[in-house]
Amino acid sequence: MIPVELQEAALGAALDRGIARLTPMLHFCPDAADVLLTTPPQDAPPRVKVIRYQTVVDSPETDQRLDPLHRDVLKVGTIPTTLSSALPLERMLARKV
Repeated sequence: MIPVELQEAALGAALDRGIARLTPMLHFCPDAADVLLTTPPQDAPPRVKVIRYQTVVDSPETDQRLDPLHRDVLKVGTIPTTLSSALPLERMLARKV
């Protein structure tokens, strides 16, 4: 694994853990939730400018009920709060089809 992939893996694991921590507080449990990450490369100079992640949820809950989960997952872990203070984390919520 290259360092950027390690960073993505750490963020993905932290977001997944954050979802597991938040769902009991929000009083629902999705049937499934996945986090997909992409980090567009920049070669000159080499750096990460943005990390995009998509939360894919399989749940009968409304979007209004899912939005706090999707929004607040960045606030409950060390890795997401640290990375979001250093660079933009673009988020998108999708439903599993």
